[in-house]
Amino acid sequence: MKPEEIVAAFGFVPDVRVTALRNRITVYVAAIGDSAHFVSDDVQRVSRIYAPDGSPALEFVIGDGSRVWPFIVTGSDVVFEPEREEVVLDSAMRYSVTNMPPLVAYSEMLRDAEWSGRGVEAGEINYDAVAGTFLRIRCFIVGAARFGMRPLSAVGWWERGWRRIGDDVGLPPWRVDPLWSGLVAEADQLRVLMSTVGAELERPDARLSVVDFERLEPDLSVVGLDDEFVASWLRWIRIMPATFLATVARGVPGANADVSLYPDGGGGIDLWIPLQDGQRAFLQLRFSFPAGDMSIDEIRIPEGVGRGLFQRLVFNTEQLAVLLGLKQVSLHATGVGAYALARVGVYPRDPELYRATRDRP
Repeated sequence: MKPEEIVAAFGFVPDVRVTALRNRITVYVAAIGDSAHFVSDDVQRVSRIYAPDGSPALEFVIGDGSRVWPFIVTGSDVVFEPEREEVVLDSAMRYSVTNMPPLVAYSEMLRDAEWSGRGVEAGEINYDAVAGTFLRIRCFIVGAARFGMRPLSAVGWWERGWRRIGDDVGLPPWRVDPLWSGLVAEADQLRVLMSTVGAELERPDARLSVVDFERLEPDLSVVGLDDEFVASWLRWIRIMPATFLATVARGVPGANADVSLYPDGGGGIDLWIPLQDGQRAFLQLRFSFPAGDMSIDEIRIPEGVGRGLFQRLVFNTEQLAVLLGLKQVSLHATGVGAYALARVGVYPRDPELYRATRDRP
């Protein structure tokens, strides 16, 4: 594609700065504090799509003549393909990570790197799983570097964790990579590693009380608010009430959440979203900590409201489930909602890219 065509395409995505110097394209995404770089001659095509949260995005098909890569840019994130395990490991034996995703978001890479680094520093080491975790995150980082990004915080957190456990993990040596060595040297110069999950890591303690929930009313209302409810929250929810509300209501101004929680770890959330002309949208969630499940029982959106709201509500549900440590999100609603959910979060949308990212050897 021509550089001016690529620059013009970014008019669809807010909060992104793009520049072209001859055929070299630089894309700066302020929300992640990093820039991606690629050559316009390698761009085969670009499509307008929508991210899982309903925001505008661009999906690029970038190739070198022998293979193609997806490169997806939203106003707040970048999505790319992790590098293959054999590229980062120096071994004739093939190693593979069973839960390696076909695509990863930059923000997810930062979060996973920090959680892993903090986890081993806290002594939370499962040596059966940690090898795969650190291999997966290194593949994320090298995949980001393919597009010229420099995720120094992710590298720093990875290095902090690896220096603690590397000698005890049964992986072959890492392949010599001058680019990786340069990233490590830069990361070592950082005085403070940026935290991407600080609010998520904030845990309530015994000082949590009924008053902390009352302060959030009417945005967050609790069914049967008393000391027993607070005790159940401390046992099962284990995040601050304000973080809980901010996650489930992110991007939907004026939303009110009614929450129920029972001593056995079950409960529900009813979220009401005010719309124009006195209309309201509605999301009903049920969860069970013993089962590890969050279920969407109902999404009710009046006709004429854009699909972005549906995507936003499903996205928030997924994020809350991750934050609470639940293993899956299931859909019990039917009809249009069920069909729409099947389309949410499916990256990439381009058929060639979709096949390529899932058929890698």
